[in-house]
This record gives sequence, C-alpha cells and structure tokens, in this order.
Amino acid sequence: MGLITVSALLVIQGEAAAHERGAGTASNLFSRNLGSTLGAAVMGAVLNFGLWQVSAGQGVSEDQLRQLLGRTGDVVAAEGSVRLVLQGALHLTFIAMLVLALATVCVAVFVPKRVAQPK
Repeated sequence: MGLITVSALLVIQGEAAAHERGAGTASNLFSRNLGSTLGAAVMGAVLNFGLWQVSAGQGVSEDQLRQLLGRTGDVVAAEGSVRLVLQGALHLTFIAMLVLALATVCVAVFVPKRVAQPK
C-alpha cells in the first residue's frame, strides 16, 4: 500500500549493486502494478459478495445500482432497500480494506533495520 512504496524503492536501490538497480526498480514497479490489479479484483469480488450476502442471496441488478447512483437526494429515498444493500456491501468492502491495511503495516514493521556501513 502507499505507506511503504518509497521506502521499499529506496531499500531496493540501496541494496542492489549498481548494475542491478534498473532490474530491481523494474521488479518493484511490476510488483506494485500486479498488486494493484489483484487488489482491485479482490475488492471487486468482496463488493459483489457483499451485494449478494446483504440482499439475502437475491442480488442487486446492475440497472438498480445505476439508477440509484444516478439520482439526486429526494428521489434516492424511494430506493431504500437497494441503498441499504449497497451500504452493507460497501461497509464489508471497507472492513476488508482495513484488515488488508493493518496486515500491510504489520509486515512493514518487521522490515529489518540496517545500519549504514562507513566506507
């Protein structure tokens, strides 16, 4: 997640030999892009699962969500059930994001410290 991106890049560039820095930086960027892609897929799956679970297995159609998201405040009140389903699904998605962020912080805490060697 964004908390350790710059730090990870600096660690990679500091630890790699001069002729390997480009490959290390490219590997870091590739890993970040792959992680973003997989993260978006996982969060989308969590949102879809939440929509299915909160609606008691009946699901919410794409048209219902588009109509809800495209309306203004006073008209949205009429679509209360769809709104509650979307609220529950988003809540589940944000809980999953929180768990993932806490796990990332826990992993970042265990990155070993290195003391700079005098040259």
